[in-house]
Amino acid sequence: MKKNPKTKLIALVLTLALMITGISIGDTVTANAAVKATEFANNGSITMKPGDVTKVFIAIKDGSEFVEKHKWISSDTSVLTVGKDYDYDAESWFIELTAVKLGTAEFGIPNSPTMRMTVTVKAAKMTAKQKKCKHTYKVTKKATCQREGIKTCRKCKYQKTIAKTAHKYKKTYVESINYEYLRTWLLCRTCESSGTDTWFWTENVPYYDGMQLTGDRVDPIYHQKHEEMFERFEQHCREAHSDDGAMGNNAMGCWTAGDKFYNPTKVTKTVMKCQYCHKEK
Repeated sequence: MKKNPKTKLIALVLTLALMITGISIGDTVTANAAVKATEFANNGSITMKPGDVTKVFIAIKDGSEFVEKHKWISSDTSVLTVGKDYDYDAESWFIELTAVKLGTAEFGIPNSPTMRMTVTVKAAKMTAKQKKCKHTYKVTKKATCQREGIKTCRKCKYQKTIAKTAHKYKKTYVESINYEYLRTWLLCRTCESSGTDTWFWTENVPYYDGMQLTGDRVDPIYHQKHEEMFERFEQHCREAHSDDGAMGNNAMGCWTAGDKFYNPTKVTKTVMKCQYCHKEK
């Protein structure tokens, strides 16, 4: 049956109002027609089977941006996992639901009273014909360490779940580039604006695989050499750019810095990695 354009327009306007105000009015956000998906209803519920994957689009103006900019979470990732991805055919972001095992979980935007749904993951009920069937099953969705699988009866199409597997580790070769050492450089922008390049360098810092250059776990030797270089730069600013008494302080914020790595070598190491979730052993 052909939809009334006026009705469709009203639904879209109401949905946009819901998203702006956060007030639940019971209207549905319809999934993009180009992709097979379950309708999304604020504070509603849907049913999935283990192993099912559902793409949910928000088909209103700026709906794609709304999906992209918000974080979508599951209340129980052992039952339902939630993510978001981009569909290049539909030119839109979508919410992706994956049913992991039997159970119930909610998904939605954190702390939102309306933009959330309840998902029940359950197996299909057996019909009278299926109860009489002498089942012979075949695996139609392989179980992994991340989700349950499905086996389907060849005769009556009744489905049963297959328990999640343990991690399936496989020998994997990983290539990376290592370096002998690195040096941090700093260029005084105040000098540069006057036509002079004044550079500051750290001493050689030995580099190793996994070395942290930022954050709470920054390498202590790298951090120490970095601080010593900045002290020399600050002294330079006080001596070279303090004509009016304030220039030295202003100049201290005028710099560009970076790291330079020396003597690269290719390193190949063997790791045991799960072929499903890519976790390393």
